Amino acid sequence: TVGTLPDGSDDRRHLRNKNRPTLVQKVLAVEATIDKGLTPYTGRTQTLAQWLTYWLENIAPLRAGYSTIRGTYRPSVVHHLIPCLGQWPVASVPLDKVNAFYLQRVKDGWAEKTVAHCHTVLTLALDQAVEYGYTTINIAKSATPPTVHESPVEPLNAEEVSRLLKVIATRRNALRWHLALLGLRQGEALGAQWKHLDLDARIFSIVTKAQRR
Repeated sequence: TVGTLPDGSDDRRHLRNKNRPTLVQKVLAVEATIDKGLTPYTGRTQTLAQWLTYWLENIAPLRAGYSTIRGTYRPSVVHHLIPCLGQWPVASVPLDKVNAFYLQRVKDGWAEKTVAHCHTVLTLALDQAVEYGYTTINIAKSATPPTVHESPVEPLNAEEVSRLLKVIATRRNALRWHLALLGLRQGEALGAQWKHLDLDARIFSIVTKAQRR
């Protein structure tokens, strides 16, 4: 018994080997891992692709909002991590393969921020894999993601803003465009209510944000 499973039952691991001395060494290795406060990975064959899929559907929604999962987590998992690293066992993803994946993605023209998101998602998912006992180490924490170089932003000038406002005034949801130009995010704009607007004081307060579940 090496711990407790999510359903409350004992987490029992079984080791087998025809050679008794080899079996003893395996048992001692497991006991040493437990002494370090870690849950040993034994007898659970699961690929990184399988774990990432489970994590995305069952764990990530407990900690992140819909927009984060749809805009960052899912694209990172589906379009990058699983195709490039998914075949490796979750307990033994090679560090050099992770770093090579980051480098190749940058060489292929993907934005540094996109690759950095992949690193963040992989780190979060493997943290949970450690807690669930599928691996004893989060290899992503030793990996080297690319440095994100922010591109300079060139804001619209007054004339351009004026022209834009005239165009969006004829479009559906024109108010949302106005709010976006004020710097509000989509969730903040959708969560806006009339009570948050003080016409006399000419003050609009950002109090809540709407989020799809």
